[in-house]
Amino acid sequence: ELFNPTDAAVILESEAGPWRLDGGVHYTFDAGLSIASGGCVVVVGFDPFVETARLAAFIAAYGAGPLTPGADIVGPWEGGLNNGAERIALEKPQATGDLQDPIAWVVVDEVVYADAAPWPATADGQGDSLQRIDVAPDVSSNDPAAWHAALPTPGTGL
Repeated sequence: ELFNPTDAAVILESEAGPWRLDGGVHYTFDAGLSIASGGCVVVVGFDPFVETARLAAFIAAYGAGPLTPGADIVGPWEGGLNNGAERIALEKPQATGDLQDPIAWVVVDEVVYADAAPWPATADGQGDSLQRIDVAPDVSSNDPAAWHAALPTPGTGL
């Protein structure tokens, strides 16, 4: 889940193309997708347009409310999140001017988590998810103190 804590919508696209998730999972956002101020987008491992039964089960299991495919729930991602440790980054493309390598990827935000202290233990296969609790611009996403473990609440921004 990506949460937008800013006062303005964030368009997940630049002049060089759409943004992406990279690391343990890979996903390229559709052109023009944005996250409203205080809103979120949930990226899942299935296609919410095609796999409507899985979407319904996901919404029912997590009390996710009326997530709209293509707007606030998208997928499928490729890859998988490692239960031990992983890096996941939100990246935006930037034109380089180099014809051989025309795009560079700029990290917008990233987290490298682990299943050992000081990271929350109950997010390691015990049913909880890692949730960022401190989104202040001066707090690193890689700081375990910025996260806690809690029951999954996809689509609620909590």
